Amino acid sequence: MHNANTYVHWLAKVGLQKPDVYFEDNSRSMEDIEKIFGQIDEVVNDFLKEFEYVLDTIAIFNIPGKDIQLNLSPLQLFTHVITHEFHHKGQILSMSRLLGYTPVDTDVILY
Repeated sequence: MHNANTYVHWLAKVGLQKPDVYFEDNSRSMEDIEKIFGQIDEVVNDFLKEFEYVLDTIAIFNIPGKDIQLNLSPLQLFTHVITHEFHHKGQILSMSRLLGYTPVDTDVILY
C-alpha cells in the first residue's frame, strides 16, 4: 500500500491536484492488491495524458496542505514514483536473499 499511496500522493494529489484518497494500510489478498494497482494504472494514465505535451517543462507544483512549492517537470514527478517503487522492490529482493530464499525472476522484459 505504501507504493500505491506514493503514486496517489505525487501523481494525483500533487501533480493533478486531485483530492487525496489514500489506500488503507492493512492486510489484503493478492486479488485486492491487483485491483488497487489497476486503479494506480488509471492514475498514471491520467497523469501522462494531462502532461503529455509538456513532460519536460518545468512547472510549479503545490504541496496541498503545506506552504511548499516545487519547481519540477512532470517527468521528474513521474521518475520519482517509479524510482521509489524500484527502490522498495530491491529491498524486498535483498531481504529475501538474506533470509536464504531465492527470489523469483523480476525482470519485466520477457522473451
